[in-house]
Amino acid sequence: MDKIEFDIWKQDMSWFDKYFKGICWKRNTPQRVLRGISLERGVIQHLLMPSAHEKDSNPWPETQVVGIEISPESNHDHNSAIGILYDSADKVFQAQPTRLFLHGFYLRGHELELWIFDRVRLYRSGIVHNVPFEQFENDYMKMNDAQLGLNPMIFYTSNKSQYVVIKGGEVETCDDKIEANSSYKLWLDKEPITRPQVIVSDGPTVYRATDDKGEEIIVKFSLRDESSRKEERFMKRVTELNIWGVNQLIAQRRLETNKYLTACVVISPVGRPVTDYRSVFELITCLRDAVKAHRTLYFDAEIIHRDICPGNFMINKSPGAKKGQPCGFLIDLDSGRDLRVPLEGPVTDVIGTKAFMAIDVARHEDDFIAHTYRHDLESFFYCFMWLAIAEHGDISPNSRIFPWNKDNSGNLRSANQKIQDISDKERFSAIVSEFAPVFKGTEELAYALRKALFFPDDGPFFLGTKSSVEETNELYDAVINAFDQAALRMT
Repeated sequence: MDKIEFDIWKQDMSWFDKYFKGICWKRNTPQRVLRGISLERGVIQHLLMPSAHEKDSNPWPETQVVGIEISPESNHDHNSAIGILYDSADKVFQAQPTRLFLHGFYLRGHELELWIFDRVRLYRSGIVHNVPFEQFENDYMKMNDAQLGLNPMIFYTSNKSQYVVIKGGEVETCDDKIEANSSYKLWLDKEPITRPQVIVSDGPTVYRATDDKGEEIIVKFSLRDESSRKEERFMKRVTELNIWGVNQLIAQRRLETNKYLTACVVISPVGRPVTDYRSVFELITCLRDAVKAHRTLYFDAEIIHRDICPGNFMINKSPGAKKGQPCGFLIDLDSGRDLRVPLEGPVTDVIGTKAFMAIDVARHEDDFIAHTYRHDLESFFYCFMWLAIAEHGDISPNSRIFPWNKDNSGNLRSANQKIQDISDKERFSAIVSEFAPVFKGTEELAYALRKALFFPDDGPFFLGTKSSVEETNELYDAVINAFDQAALRMT
């Protein structure tokens, strides 16, 4: 278990009983078999899968339970055997990213340990002795899909295609009565756009989907604390106000389980990741329109995004298809702050991605400060600098801006590095000199953004927020105009 980086909660056997009874979402359950695969001498891997599964094909997309059995001649102890079990579970979640949880077990002679691999945390029963495993083997094979941890908001065809059903602004589940004349299907791509990279994660799984007319849309599955439903509330507000340049809510559904809930939201439009830009002009106009969208979100919807980074705005797949359509748009309002709700007491957290976090936010990692619109505009500046140097990939460790996101450095160290790099003209010029060849000619944009954000009115290095409406609009205008002028120079 040493290799597992997440908390493991030990529960008694009675706690596991809830997974073996009482859940009754309706779905036809295929016949399943528990297959044993010899991994090495004395080590058998058990996988529960449909009996129709072809033995030589990839097992992970159809595996429903994982187990590890160790015999006396094996060199593995309990700790290393659980490491093998965890690896198997991880492969299942990578192949089935919308799965809610996964059963697992450890066997060694008369020793048995039950496991639940959950998106929230991992659970184990501890070793129990002389409990006949045949009892659990039979239960595993009789479980319905919900008891095995499959997401009931996803339906499957006989050829394993996946789809969700939308009815009246809600995502249906297999427990709902589906009426063909009042619902429609959204067909999910085979592979998601993004997925969690580890089992225990609150990161979303996002799919591109198409309806029966071929129109594209985004379907996002996420796990969240019951106390945090901000994104759904924000998405409703954005949709009702028709906020320009921010994705819109089409349908949603929540499934509540204990303290946590699984949410599915269907949103539009569909975009490409900003790192997949096809020209520098496309990237510049995407950034410009994302800033414009941020302004509208701030003034009209009264929401501050608070997590501006390259992963949270996208390139419109068909800009200009409709008059006034943005070239880029904002996504992911999970971290947003509602300006309609006054702050009560001191700020208790720091929000943002370190490489793109505003200096004033990052350097207050112990005495947090309230996030402002100006902090997000500063983050757009870092996004441009990062993309101009990294292009479509990652920043080289040899880059001068690599320390902005160095893994073993805290937010304060990153902030201090940015202060040195941006306040000093020669250091900043050295960073601009790292721009990739295709970004040559955008140096003027870098200097214009630096001046607008850090040297307004040609004064000293400035990190504060000017809060009057007039001053706020002046900064938005300056940033948008800098991107506009850069785009004009390319035409």
